[in-house]
Formats: sequence, structure tokens, C-alpha cells
Amino acid sequence: MVLQKIVFGVENLHCAGCVTSVQNALLEVSGVKTAKIDLPSKKATVEFDSQKCSKTQIAKAVSETGKIAVL
Repeated sequence: MVLQKIVFGVENLHCAGCVTSVQNALLEVSGVKTAKIDLPSKKATVEFDSQKCSKTQIAKAVSETGKIAVL
């Protein structure tokens, strides 16, 4: 297991509902251990196993919620 931590911006994040949907989508990605979304700064902090998932998969999970990951 190789844990990595990334912090990236999330565009189109407007409310607590947005935060919940993005966080849930990230936690569904195999290999993601933690996902924290900060609404005021519009930033996501994700800890993941880089042997199980990639930054591309993380960005795709965000985009599937209608938001944009700015890696």
C-alpha cells in the first residue's frame, strides 16, 4: 500500500449538498481512504492508495457529480 495525499480545487461547489455528493463519490473510488471537502475554500483533500487508484480516477469521480476537479 502506497498512500498519497492530494489537495485540489473543486469548481461549481455551491452548498453542503454539493460537498456531500462529491465526498460520497470520492469515497466510492476503490483505494480512496479519506476525502474531506472544504466548502469555503472549494478544496478537496484526498488520501488514497496509489496502487489501487489514480488521480485521473479521482478527477473522474468528481466530474461525475457535475463538478470540476482542478488538479
